Amino acid sequence: MMSKKDSSMDCLMPTEAELDEMKDRLSKVRGAMEDRSLNLLILTKMEDIFYLSHYQTVGGCTQCLLVTPQDIQIFTRELEATNATFRSRVPVSFYNEAQDPINTLVDHISAHYPTVKNVGLQYSSDRLTYHQTLTLQTGLQTCNSDVNFKDISDLVSRFRMIKTSAEVEKVRRAARMVSAGIQAAVNQVETGIMETALGGAITNAMCREGCEYTAYPVFLCSGETGCLGHYTPTQKQIQDNEVLFLEIGGCYDRYHAARMYTLYNGPAPPAWFCEAERLIRRAVSVGKQLLVPGAVASHVDKAMRDIISELSVPHKQSERSGYSIGIGFYTDWSNALFFMHPRSSAVVEENMTIHLIPWVQVHGKGAVGFSDTVLVTKEGAVSLFETDTYRK
Repeated sequence: MMSKKDSSMDCLMPTEAELDEMKDRLSKVRGAMEDRSLNLLILTKMEDIFYLSHYQTVGGCTQCLLVTPQDIQIFTRELEATNATFRSRVPVSFYNEAQDPINTLVDHISAHYPTVKNVGLQYSSDRLTYHQTLTLQTGLQTCNSDVNFKDISDLVSRFRMIKTSAEVEKVRRAARMVSAGIQAAVNQVETGIMETALGGAITNAMCREGCEYTAYPVFLCSGETGCLGHYTPTQKQIQDNEVLFLEIGGCYDRYHAARMYTLYNGPAPPAWFCEAERLIRRAVSVGKQLLVPGAVASHVDKAMRDIISELSVPHKQSERSGYSIGIGFYTDWSNALFFMHPRSSAVVEENMTIHLIPWVQVHGKGAVGFSDTVLVTKEGAVSLFETDTYRK
């Protein structure tokens, strides 16, 4: 049995500073509960559970975080209870393999919170099925006919978008891991190497820097595969004069940074590639200047899109030019409350961390992108990477 006093395990547990930060987060969430006259939150999004408890798992079991004005509890599978108890300071309740998770949760809530009337559920969460949600609601209303339900899918997500200095530092550390991965790709790419082998070298380099499992795998596309959305490495061998498109995420304590970077596997890149790189880098630079508090996402998106539209070869621009990035679990490291695209009315706020991703797909040739993970300040966005260029 592992002991919390084992210093080698300290990295798994929240520090005192992190515990203080979680208390502040919980206070803000409870203030939002009071504003909405809610007695109980049933949080099922893993990102929100981690944000308020420091509990993390890759396990896909039925689990939730129960929050009341006075209480907080993790409810999970018995196997995961060991993980939750060790990683978190929040009380843990569990069900065993012989019990139905939802029926057991209904019994648990009815026993511990018999007088609750207004319950917040995350209807947009993919961690509970539609059937489970209906069973949960019906069960709670059977036990207490006065229970009402409200959708609080984004209640905690709104707080997660704005980062503290400690959170920013975690994203910055994740960015260093990404740079190690990109540098490994630059050093080891060669004609004939399999995409999977190069992807392994990237992952190995990041893990040596302390990178944890990421919400997405390494995206590595050689040649025309860059025109395939979310393509991951295969046994395809990289050829002479092919474009190599990368999108790599790093993860430190579940906080992510990500970067797109593109190489040309040949003696000298063609004119169209150089033109695409120049325009994309300019678009990223302009985007950072415009990302000030109060800016509207669609306006920043248009400014970058207009620059890239100058590209002289036929191309397709990304439908999205940026998004909020931070805590991530499979399979996403973004916060869906802030996406940058032509129809987005989302407003930029100070201390957001954003993955800025203007990029293009060029039919028959591949994809080109040079993205950045940035921090929004009053004067504009600043990169959380230490460099934007990688050489052999």
